[in-house]
Amino acid sequence: MRRLATTALTATLLSGGGLAVTATPAAGTAPPSAGVADDNYSLVGAFVERYHGRYIYGWGGTQPCAFIDGVSLELIDHGQNWYSSAVNAYEKTFGVRATTRAAVRSLAGADLQPTEPPAHCRF
Repeated sequence: MRRLATTALTATLLSGGGLAVTATPAAGTAPPSAGVADDNYSLVGAFVERYHGRYIYGWGGTQPCAFIDGVSLELIDHGQNWYSSAVNAYEKTFGVRATTRAAVRSLAGADLQPTEPPAHCRF
C-alpha cells in the first residue's frame, strides 16, 4: 500500500513540476478535511527525495505532512511556514522540507517510531 501511495505521489509531483501541484487522494481515503466539497487540494512545496540515505517526502500548505521512509513525521506548525517536529521539538525550521531534513539528521540512522498519521496525511 505504501509503495502504491508513494508511486502516486511521485507521479503527481513529477507531472506538476514539484513546486505547487494539485493531487486527488487515492480511492478509499478521505479528503483532507471534513466538509470540503472538492476532493482536490493544494500540495504547496511538495517534495520527494533521498536525504542522507533516507527516503523523505511531504508538502506544506494549510495541512502540511511529512514522511521519513514511509513513516509519518508529526509536525508542529508555528505559523508563517515555520515548523518543528516530534523528533526535534525545540528546533524551529522554515518549511516542511527543512524540518523533515532536520529530523533525519537528528535520528542519525535510528528508525522513526510509527504513529498514526493525521487524517489529512493519508495519501
